[in-house]
Amino acid sequence: MNQTDLSKKLRLSKATCSRAIRDLVGLEIIAIKKEGTNSWVVPRFDKPEFLRKAYARMKSPVKRVIYLKGDLTGLQFLQSGVKALSSISMVGAKEYDRGLAVTTRTALTIPAEYIISKREFEDFGGLAVEVWNYDPELLSENGRVDDISLLLSLENDPDERIQMGLDEIRKKHGLPIKNDE
Repeated sequence: MNQTDLSKKLRLSKATCSRAIRDLVGLEIIAIKKEGTNSWVVPRFDKPEFLRKAYARMKSPVKRVIYLKGDLTGLQFLQSGVKALSSISMVGAKEYDRGLAVTTRTALTIPAEYIISKREFEDFGGLAVEVWNYDPELLSENGRVDDISLLLSLENDPDERIQMGLDEIRKKHGLPIKNDE
């Protein structure tokens, strides 16, 4: 894929995409292959090795968490957080676990009267919504966020049951198991 196609697919500016490509080339994770006037972005490794090398440079996609009362119809949500993890592992989701992901643009369309404090959410319930730095639909799978974004979003959760579920994702993608480190 060339830089222009990549920036369109990821819905990023060419400048942002160019900076990321330069960074990854410098880390020797990807390479630029030139064919005539075309330049192609290519991985330097197969998928498991590529992911292991790039993982240290990745960060959680979650910008912030907002809490909502009631159920909002008409908004597009993807399953995320512990609820997404519970759909692919033995981890059971609790009612107050995070479970939905949206873009910043979608979050801005949520009426203010639906937004509640974390305390209200903990006391009375509702929806916990993760506002993501990028569109979670770009990499989504079957109505839920992708494995790697899910792993990154829950990486620092201290709950042992969650870390055990994340270890299943790590194993599936050839990443080091956290409990083995």
